[in-house]
Amino acid sequence: MNHPKLLQWLEAHGYDSSMVIDANPGILEDYDYVWNHYSVTRRGGVVNLEPKKDAKVWGLLIEFQDPLLRAFDRSEEH
Repeated sequence: MNHPKLLQWLEAHGYDSSMVIDANPGILEDYDYVWNHYSVTRRGGVVNLEPKKDAKVWGLLIEFQDPLLRAFDRSEEH
Protein backbone atom coordinates (compact mmCIF):
# COMPACT_ATOMS: atom_id res chain seq x y z
CA MET A 1 0.00 0.00 0.00
CA ASN A 2 1.30 3.44 -0.86
CA HIS A 3 0.32 6.84 0.54
CA PRO A 4 -2.48 7.61 -1.98
CA LYS A 5 -4.02 4.15 -1.52
CA LEU A 6 -3.87 4.56 2.27
CA LEU A 7 -5.75 7.86 1.99
CA GLN A 8 -8.38 6.23 -0.24
CA TRP A 9 -8.78 3.34 2.23
CA LEU A 10 -9.21 5.73 5.17
CA GLU A 11 -11.86 7.77 3.36
CA ALA A 12 -13.71 4.61 2.28
CA HIS A 13 -13.83 3.46 5.92
CA GLY A 14 -15.00 6.79 7.31
CA TYR A 15 -11.68 8.07 8.71
CA ASP A 16 -10.37 11.60 8.28
CA SER A 17 -7.41 11.14 5.93
CA SER A 18 -6.17 14.67 6.62
CA MET A 19 -4.76 13.33 9.93
CA VAL A 20 -2.16 11.29 8.00
CA ILE A 21 1.11 13.20 7.85
CA ASP A 22 3.22 10.73 5.83
CA ALA A 23 3.48 7.04 4.88
CA ASN A 24 6.49 5.10 3.61
CA PRO A 25 7.65 1.47 3.36
CA GLY A 26 9.47 0.33 6.48
CA ILE A 27 11.21 -2.62 8.12
CA LEU A 28 10.97 -3.46 11.81
CA GLU A 29 14.02 -5.51 12.78
CA ASP A 30 13.98 -8.21 15.49
CA TYR A 31 10.17 -8.57 15.46
CA ASP A 32 7.87 -11.13 13.86
CA TYR A 33 4.15 -11.68 13.26
CA VAL A 34 2.08 -13.70 15.76
CA TRP A 35 -1.59 -14.60 15.45
CA ASN A 36 -2.52 -14.41 19.14
CA HIS A 37 -5.74 -12.40 19.22
CA TYR A 38 -9.27 -13.30 18.15
CA SER A 39 -11.52 -10.58 16.71
CA VAL A 40 -15.19 -11.09 17.48
CA THR A 41 -16.08 -8.48 14.85
CA ARG A 42 -14.04 -10.14 12.11
CA ARG A 43 -14.66 -13.66 13.45
CA GLY A 44 -11.04 -14.61 13.05
CA GLY A 45 -7.45 -14.19 14.07
CA VAL A 46 -5.70 -10.83 14.20
CA VAL A 47 -1.96 -10.41 13.79
CA ASN A 48 0.26 -8.76 16.40
CA LEU A 49 4.02 -8.24 16.59
CA GLU A 50 6.40 -9.73 19.14
CA PRO A 51 10.16 -9.50 19.60
CA LYS A 52 12.10 -12.22 17.76
CA LYS A 53 15.84 -12.10 17.20
CA ASP A 54 16.95 -11.88 13.55
CA ALA A 55 13.37 -11.57 12.24
CA LYS A 56 12.05 -8.73 10.07
CA VAL A 57 8.58 -7.33 9.58
CA TRP A 58 8.01 -5.42 6.35
CA GLY A 59 5.19 -2.92 6.30
CA LEU A 60 4.00 0.63 5.99
CA LEU A 61 5.33 3.23 8.41
CA ILE A 62 2.57 5.77 8.95
CA GLU A 63 2.93 9.11 10.73
CA PHE A 64 -0.43 10.49 11.82
CA GLN A 65 -2.14 12.67 14.41
CA ASP A 66 -3.21 11.11 17.74
CA PRO A 67 -7.00 11.12 17.11
CA LEU A 68 -6.46 8.72 14.20
CA LEU A 69 -4.54 6.35 16.50
CA ARG A 70 -7.54 6.24 18.84
CA ALA A 71 -9.79 5.49 15.85
CA PHE A 72 -7.52 2.63 14.77
CA ASP A 73 -7.49 1.28 18.32
CA ARG A 74 -11.31 1.30 18.46
CA SER A 75 -11.52 -0.46 15.10
CA GLU A 76 -9.09 -3.13 16.35
CA GLU A 77 -11.04 -3.67 19.62
CA HIS A 78 -8.36 -2.17 21.91
